Amino acid sequence: MVWPFNKTPVAPERISTDEVIPLFDRDDTATNKGVSLEFSMIYDEVLDADKIYGALWTLLEKPGWRKLGARLRLNDKGKLDYHVPAQFTNERPPFNYTHLVESTPFSQHRIGAKFPALTGKLQVLDALGHERLLTDEESTKRTLEDWTQHDVGQLGLHILSFPDATIVTITWLHTLLDAMGRHALFRAWQAVLEGRDNDVPPFLGYHSDPLEKLGTSSTAEKEVSMQPYLVSTLGMLRFAFNNIVYEKYFYPDDSARMVVLPAAEFAKIKAQAFVDLDSLDPSRITYTTSSPRKPFLSDGDITTAWILRLYARANPEIANSNPSRIFSIGNVMGMRDIVRTSEPKLLPPATEGAYIHNCISGSWSIMSVGDMLSLPLGHIAARIRSDLVVQSSRDHLEAAQRDAAGGKMNLYGSGDMVFSTLTNWAKAKLFEMDFGAARKDGEGNGKAVPKFIYPIAHSTSLPLRGSGNCIGRDKDGNWHFGMLMRKEFVEGFVKEIEKIGGERS
Repeated sequence: MVWPFNKTPVAPERISTDEVIPLFDRDDTATNKGVSLEFSMIYDEVLDADKIYGALWTLLEKPGWRKLGARLRLNDKGKLDYHVPAQFTNERPPFNYTHLVESTPFSQHRIGAKFPALTGKLQVLDALGHERLLTDEESTKRTLEDWTQHDVGQLGLHILSFPDATIVTITWLHTLLDAMGRHALFRAWQAVLEGRDNDVPPFLGYHSDPLEKLGTSSTAEKEVSMQPYLVSTLGMLRFAFNNIVYEKYFYPDDSARMVVLPAAEFAKIKAQAFVDLDSLDPSRITYTTSSPRKPFLSDGDITTAWILRLYARANPEIANSNPSRIFSIGNVMGMRDIVRTSEPKLLPPATEGAYIHNCISGSWSIMSVGDMLSLPLGHIAARIRSDLVVQSSRDHLEAAQRDAAGGKMNLYGSGDMVFSTLTNWAKAKLFEMDFGAARKDGEGNGKAVPKFIYPIAHSTSLPLRGSGNCIGRDKDGNWHFGMLMRKEFVEGFVKEIEKIGGERS
């Protein structure tokens, strides 16, 4: 029986003048449709909200960039379409906008108390957990239906103004863009704010996807390096039960923590990681191509190994499990550089066009729990590096994209594995988002870059516990991380930080 007060939400009536564009295959996936993000940048400067708002509106009026102001709709085949308004108006703006002015200084506000001053030591911050304190519940979207059932743009801009600080929050559904797409958006937004409209790059992929042919090559060798670890259908069911059904039923509460690793501490960790390579078989080390050849580890290899091992040691269910149990690390890997530099080239250089759409794949590192807990950090980082080198080749990428056609999601490891993913945003240089042109204290003179960046991901499609992100490096060289875990594991995580000389804030 259908009760009259249980009305099923329906999409707004189609506007005949809207331009309809199907989403690209790598955007319209079950994973992307189930993940929304809130991305808050905290500035010590007092910023002019009208200038920030106006610059974003101006950008989204530009050819191609208008696509970011489209509405999301499900078509008759269950796929997503963009409906781009012929004209943006106050009634149908390109993005959802709110601005709240607080009379209490940020330094004395309940939100400000969550972001204490950095001490120059390793710190773990309580931050905001999953509390929605930075955006308004009514105006912020979270699930796919929040977009498809309302006539709203895909982006949300929410500005919180204090007498001594400003918080700028962007919200979106993952169907819209990835981290490097956000980087391109921010750079274009900043260019408009600074009056450099000529520096806004052309928008790539308005009607058709330049990457449409990726994964269709018949000459690419079948990807075999990870094939022995491909999780079977039965294994996927076991993984889903362990990580979704069991976890959510018996331990429903998540908790997030931010970790700040000072530049000086990271320098020590990095130096030790390279010393660790002295005890590793040279065949397992990646070397530079220049002469003389030297061992190579990126900062990302080292930070990924460091934060995930820290989490593993703090989690009693990992630390006390069978040492032979598989520990699978999923590294989110950007594809733009690969398809820009290898043949056939599918994208021009970044200066010649901005590809905003999702353009990511994955790099997997498989080891045992025992190795993750006991190996020297440099050995773990070297494993991550060597796996990335193999899995970022064009042939491997073509094969992996072919296997993922239709939005299929493959997992590597085993059904009872420990699974942790890390998204590294350092390359996106998010701490360089400069709103200096909107400063109120000097008519736009000087810089204004974030002191803190606080991201929140809401997922109905992926288990996120035990995973995190490297947000990047701030202007002082401090590394910022976020980790999501079962609430019951937080105290152990904090104690692990304290054990290595850190402090809770």
